[in-house]
Amino acid sequence: MWTRLSALNNRHMYFGWFSIATLMITDAYIALVASGAITDLRILN
Repeated sequence: MWTRLSALNNRHMYFGWFSIATLMITDAYIALVASGAITDLRILN
């Protein structure tokens, strides 16, 4: 079990930066939709 967790811990910084980048992209998308610059790109329905 600890060996598997250690493998994830080696990539901890990568997961952190990926999470921050995803949040920034989502925030920019919401701001653009709210301002009317782009229309809502619906994936489902």
